[in-house]
Order: sequence, then structure tokens, then C-alpha cells
Amino acid sequence: GRRALRSDGTVLWDNGLSDGYPAIADLDGDGKPELISISNDTVRVLDAVTGALLASLNMPGEGAGGPPTVAQFDGKGGPDFAAANGTSYSVYSYDAAAKKIEVLWSKPTQDGTSNRTGSTVFDFEGDGQAEVIYNDECYLRVYAGPTGEELLKINNSSATIHEYPVVADLDGDNNTEIVVVANDLGHKGGSVSCPYPPAQSRHGVFVYGDKQDRWVRTRRLWNQHSYHVTNINNDGSIPAPEAASWGPQGFNNYRQSTQGKGSYNAVDLVVSLAALVDQCPVTLSLQATVKNNGSLGVPAGVVVSFYEGAPPSGDLLGTATTTKALLPGGSEALTLAIPGKLDLVSYFAVVDADASKLGQVEECIEDNNTSVVNGELCGKPLAPSAPAGRGPHRRLDLAQLELLTEEVDRPLRGGELDPSSPGAHGPSQQHPALLQVEGGLRRLRVELG
Repeated sequence: GRRALRSDGTVLWDNGLSDGYPAIADLDGDGKPELISISNDTVRVLDAVTGALLASLNMPGEGAGGPPTVAQFDGKGGPDFAAANGTSYSVYSYDAAAKKIEVLWSKPTQDGTSNRTGSTVFDFEGDGQAEVIYNDECYLRVYAGPTGEELLKINNSSATIHEYPVVADLDGDNNTEIVVVANDLGHKGGSVSCPYPPAQSRHGVFVYGDKQDRWVRTRRLWNQHSYHVTNINNDGSIPAPEAASWGPQGFNNYRQSTQGKGSYNAVDLVVSLAALVDQCPVTLSLQATVKNNGSLGVPAGVVVSFYEGAPPSGDLLGTATTTKALLPGGSEALTLAIPGKLDLVSYFAVVDADASKLGQVEECIEDNNTSVVNGELCGKPLAPSAPAGRGPHRRLDLAQLELLTEEVDRPLRGGELDPSSPGAHGPSQQHPALLQVEGGLRRLRVELG
């Protein structure tokens, strides 16, 4: 943070301030970079072009302070920045108009060994709010970006220096992993003390991933301590010249992994509608299951609209809203109860849109947001449309069949009905029928009405 050099090694500026750990970003959205510097327990924002000091603040806690990160911690406005010192991890915001730095949140930590550890950030849910991954002398922690809420805490011992955890797709399976190192010499030797016994300290390289593979995907590499995406190509080659990380070809972050800006790195919401008839004839429940088939997460608050009729027109019955963030592959079922009807009625549901318009969530596919159920009956069963034993078969709804027996691998016996044969529907209202399934047959009872 004291000196900037040109590409030929000559000095661009020297402001005489103490040296420190830098990061660079456009904090105020004017298209010009600011320099964030952490030095001697002080966080500074400087004009990256001239080296002029714009704002400074003493860090919460004690200790020299380590490398800063830059990210959208709360998903609002411009990027914020964060850093740790010996006793706290803090996230800051820069007010360009007032030229001051404010603390968004701060959490206690323990790093008396070096008080210079770094951190990384990653938007695990793809909702525009980055989470913090940080390791001090005792624990690997993940904090929620907007509030600092502790989302994860794992015993991970380290007599720290300048290290920090990283995030990458280590095995190329399009799933993100956290990589963290540990050592135990100081803990077992007594120079470092944690709230757990020294025997629980450890050493080595440890990799963590989500058991259900719900974290959004990321790059397969992290090549340097001052990583900022544009400094390395996906194939491992070094760009020459490097695109400005704060500019339109960059991501305006620092020490943060990312998914990239491909057109398919987006949300894809789909809905599946079902009619629940267990409360009929008084109430029919429409259940819409919303699923995110995309590669980015979506926050809570996605609206599903329920209609009577057939798309694209219909009578709006009501709406329901998702209550949780949907990670890639995640789903949530929403239910709307309506009065039952004695007539056959069709219904449809639309997620993140009305019957004819696009919604509020930008998706990679916008024409798969509707689901239909046809001819639902919530009352007295209809009379057969043809005389008993005559006419075409009624289509079997497999979701409403009751399984009576296990698999049978045998041909039909006398007296058992083959539902594909003419005249299968006799005068009785209950008939056994056979459904072909993989590996054999299952006998089912069908209520034909």
C-alpha cells in the first residue's frame, strides 16, 4: 500500500505510508480502481492511480492484520472488503461520498501466532451474497456475508503465518470443495492453546464438500496468494495482458472464486403441479413443487401463481411464495387449498411469472415455468362413459393405483384380466389389473367407478 510500480519497474507513486497487504477493486462504481491496504492494525482505502489516502480506520480487535478480500457480502450496491487481525474478523464498507470506512460486522477470533492470516470468499448458494471462509489458530469457520452468522465451525489447528483456505473444483466433477491446511506442532508443544484438548489438533491438507453437492460450481484452479480470477486463464495459462479485475471484463472482487459469466451460469426454475384429493369433496389442494435446475442459486421469495383453466389464460386462484433459498438442484413444495368441485376441472401453475409474462428472476431457460393437471375431480365419481363391458378403456392414472402384491414373473392365469384386451371392463366396479414393470408384473386394484 505504500508504492506502485509501472510495468518497466519504475515508480508510479510512493505515498510514504507503511507497507501492507493489498487488494484492488472499484468500490464506488466510477470505473476507476481503489486500493485496499491492511497495515499495522489499520485498514486504508487509497486512490490506486495516485496513491492518495482516501480513508482509514483502526481495525476492531488487536494485531497487525492480514490480506483483505473483496466481494459482494450483502448482495447490495458496490463490493465490500474484509480482513482478519489477531482477535477479530471484520467486514467493511467504503462510503465514497463521505470518504469514510464503516464496519458492517465483526466476529471474535484467535490468531496470536501471526495475526496476519488471510481468508477467502465464495457465494456457495449463488444468491449474490458471498460467504467468508476463514481459519485461525483453532477453527475453520464459514460466516454468512451479510451478518457474520457462523454457518460452519470445524476444529482445525494452525500455528498461523499467512495462509488461508481456498475454494476450487478439485476433481473436475462440477462440485465445489473447500481446501484447508492444518498443523499441530505448536498445539502439542504447548505454545498454542485452543478450547479443545491438544490431542484433537491435527496436521495435513483437508478437503471438504457438500454431501448433497448443492454448492454452486466454480473453477478448477487457484494459483496464487493474490488470486483475483483475471490473473489466470481456465487452462492454466497466464493472460498477457491481464484484463483489469475491477473493469468490465473482470469480476470486481479479490481472493474470491467465481463461476464465471457464461450464459448457462444462471437459475432455471421449473414447477411440477399435483392435485391432492384426500380432503375432497370439501377441499382440493394444489401442490406446486418448485425446483432449481440451473447452476446458480436463487433467494427465497419466488412466487408461484395457481390458475383454473388452461394456459396461457385462466382464472387466478391464488399465489404462494418460496420460503428458502433454492440451491442448484434444490426444491420446495408450495400448497394452495381451494374449494372442491364436482366437475372435471383443469388447473395450472406458473413459477416466477404470470400466464403470459416473464418473471423477476433471470433464467437460462424461460419457457419451462408452467405445469398443468387436467380433468381433476373432487366429488362424486363420474358414471362410466360407455356401457359396462363395451367401449374403450379408461386411462389408468398410475399415481392413484394401490399396490396389492409384490412382483410376479408368470403369464396371466385364467380369470385375470389383461387390461389391453377388448371388453376388459365388466359390470363389477373393482377389477384386478396387471401393470408391466421392469423385471416382472405387479397386480394392482383399480377403482373404475
